[in-house]
Amino acid sequence: MILWTDDVPSGYERLIELGATPVKSPEPWLDRLLIVWVEDPDGHLVQVVQATS
Repeated sequence: MILWTDDVPSGYERLIELGATPVKSPEPWLDRLLIVWVEDPDGHLVQVVQATS
């Protein structure tokens, strides 16, 4: 699943607060996106993405 947001760091922290497990902390990708990966409580991987340009 991919979730788009205007604020990846805040979304990442909120998902962790709600019980998600961190998989990969926020990092730039392709010089135009900021991405992060978490695992939801049911074990599904979720990617949170923000356009940076």
